Amino acid sequence: MIDLAIQRFDLLGYVKSFGGEEAQSGEWVLDCPVCHKPKLIVNLKKRAYHCWVCQKYAVVQTAQGPRREATAGAGGLIDLIQLLERCERHQAVSRVLAYGFTAKDLVFITDGDFAEITALKPRELMPIDYPPCAKPITHELFYMGKRGITMDDVRRLGLFYCDGGRYQNRLIFPVWDDGKLVYYQGRAMWEPRLGEDYLKAFNPPRAVGAAVSTEVLMGLHHARVYPRVIITEGPVDAIHAGPSAVCSFGKNLSPVQLSRLWGAGVRAIDLMYDPDARSDMEALAPLLATLFDTRLVYLPYGDPGSWPREELQKIVQRGVLVRKRSKLAAI
Repeated sequence: MIDLAIQRFDLLGYVKSFGGEEAQSGEWVLDCPVCHKPKLIVNLKKRAYHCWVCQKYAVVQTAQGPRREATAGAGGLIDLIQLLERCERHQAVSRVLAYGFTAKDLVFITDGDFAEITALKPRELMPIDYPPCAKPITHELFYMGKRGITMDDVRRLGLFYCDGGRYQNRLIFPVWDDGKLVYYQGRAMWEPRLGEDYLKAFNPPRAVGAAVSTEVLMGLHHARVYPRVIITEGPVDAIHAGPSAVCSFGKNLSPVQLSRLWGAGVRAIDLMYDPDARSDMEALAPLLATLFDTRLVYLPYGDPGSWPREELQKIVQRGVLVRKRSKLAAI
């Protein structure tokens, strides 16, 4: 699992976030936090680094014979993250496991990986700043009425909006961790005009150490107290599904998200994605059923956010237990 995550990790974006500059094809240079000189080289293909000043090596005996190994100033991706973020190894591993998995990747996770997910200690998430021009919601906005979002939802989830700046006229769906804002997604409260350069959802600007979408679950702090937790793709979907629902911000679930669910005490889930993501749900099902009492909820049409809440709850109750589906992995 960790080997796959290392290969999928966005190393180029990570290096750029630390001010890296391209040295030659496939290699980038950074200021080394130890010697404070621009001598730290990151090889994107090898997923490894070395510092020309700090590097030290020794010959060690292995089962395959003597091998030259780094003792300082060089190493792989996990070592690089530890160096740049000054964090413990388990935190660097958590960082890597939060990136890049798809539902089909998770089909090949082994029994040993299941234990790794439950034992994983996701890193503590750093608080981030509110977006510029953030404003509290004091009355129902037109967009809220259109999408079936109530003032009770605003208070429960801490929703707010922006009246200027990069997120102007966007409703902000935040993720909280012990009362700290650690992530958010801004959704446009308008329909695009013909030819308009339009992006429906905005995530926070990338910052060193900040959470990514595959590291969080919106609403988990409330949903974890319920016997079953509903998992949806988007934030409006989760709101319509009720207080026992979380949003994964996409069609995939990373090992870190699964670990956060497990660590929060969740043991039963209902996976309810949009109808066009049926294959993703079924690819995820064998893994989920190994960790949780899992049901797949199939919508006949539309996304969960387009359904009345009462009707949605009836559909959830008709969810199909994974262990009863012969074409899915037997648990």
